[in-house]
Amino acid sequence: ITTLVGGGTGPAHGTRATTCTPAPIQMQLMLQSTDDLPLNFGFTGK
Repeated sequence: ITTLVGGGTGPAHGTRATTCTPAPIQMQLMLQSTDDLPLNFGFTGK
C-alpha cells in the first residue's frame, strides 16, 4: 500500500510557508486530480 500526503501553497520564503491548503477550491482541485489514480492520498487543509 502506498500512501501519499500533500497540501500547501507551494514554494514560499522565510517563515511564511504553510503546510496546509488555504482555500476550498485548491482542495477540490487536488481531490479531482487524484480520482483516477489507484493510490491512497491524504491532503492537509485549513
